[in-house]
Amino acid sequence: MKKLTTLRKRIAELNEEIEWATNAPLPKDEVIARNDAWVDRLANKWAPGFDLFGPNARPDEAKLLEAEGLLSGRSVGEEAQLVGRAYTDLAPMMAALMPEVVKALLKRYVDTAQYEAGPPSADRPEIIQSLNAERLKLEREEESLIVEAEAAGQFIDRREDVDPAVVLEWVT
Repeated sequence: MKKLTTLRKRIAELNEEIEWATNAPLPKDEVIARNDAWVDRLANKWAPGFDLFGPNARPDEAKLLEAEGLLSGRSVGEEAQLVGRAYTDLAPMMAALMPEVVKALLKRYVDTAQYEAGPPSADRPEIIQSLNAERLKLEREEESLIVEAEAAGQFIDRREDVDPAVVLEWVT
């Protein structure tokens, strides 16, 4: 059945297109915008540890110890302990103190990356919905061909990935 083979080939192509539209890398401008937003969120997590505007306007000693540990590489507190080494996350501090530098470094990395970008994330739901609708139409056509062949005494295996709802539509 040449028509069935053609349908199945197109369904396989649609499955690949759906996979691509779902999981393809984002366009570079979107990656850069997301990176910039991430740097801003990181910067908001860091606080210098000084009460600059309060009535006592003096450094918080716990924060100073933490900052000293960050800058010296020594751990402060149990959560920072790793076997034999101190773990320090400087990203929030760097994002707060020099956000444009961090953003520029990330942008340069993205700009030099070589990859084929997929559609923007905002367009993906509509694209995927359209591809799924086309696949459903073809699967229904495929199932009608299989049912016709079975009525004529010819049995054809169904694809493993066929939508069960399509097969069940034919059950009466």
